[in-house]
Amino acid sequence: ESQNAKSYNIYLVELDKDGKKIGDYELKTTTTVSIIEVIGLKPDTSYKAKIAGVDTLNREGLMSDEVSFKTEQKIPEISFVQALSITKNSALISWKSDVATAGKVKYDKDNSLDLTAEDKTETTDHSIKLENLEEGKTYYYKIISGEKEENGVLVPLIESTTKSFTTLTADAALTFIDMTVEVLEKNKASVSWRTNLEEKCTLYYGIDDSFTSNKNENEVSTEHNIILDDLLPGIEYFYKIKCGVQE
Repeated sequence: ESQNAKSYNIYLVELDKDGKKIGDYELKTTTTVSIIEVIGLKPDTSYKAKIAGVDTLNREGLMSDEVSFKTEQKIPEISFVQALSITKNSALISWKSDVATAGKVKYDKDNSLDLTAEDKTETTDHSIKLENLEEGKTYYYKIISGEKEENGVLVPLIESTTKSFTTLTADAALTFIDMTVEVLEKNKASVSWRTNLEEKCTLYYGIDDSFTSNKNENEVSTEHNIILDDLLPGIEYFYKIKCGVQE
């Protein structure tokens, strides 16, 4: 610590995964004390730092030697864990995390959870489809959001409690879920909905219950969206949806 310094300039530069500098040193903060907490850094990130004393005439002295450090990995918080679009042989597991992480779903027909489905994409909105399930069976699952290495082994940053869902049987009735309409432009609207069974749907619409226009989906799915782009501005429209043989 310099006896003639009235303050200290702290410079930082971020390092990439190979330990190389990303850009140049930048002044991060100025302090009058010899111990300071530097905030606003990225989690799980390596940095190098240098310090220069500033005298009473605001002249900066020589830089210190470089020091290296790495910030800790942030433990994510996960929420909205749910099983969606459940069919006879598949289910979509979705959840949110407050920081971008990769994700895994551990699942099975018992609490052993011996099966794993994984998405290595780092994101805050997660969805993983479980496929080749048996129909009419209850499956148990839990979420793993992010991993870290401990003693050469990857361990979860956080995992959810165990939840369950039951796949549909062959005679399950079609159900419409979460139907929404969003006006996109003065002559365009988006109609979205989900079904519990994989179906190809047709949307019928018009200015009265004759439903003179229609648009068809091209593929079967449990997630549905149709864009209506031939509407008249300021006119109220009515619609109905037919999926398979059910409206």
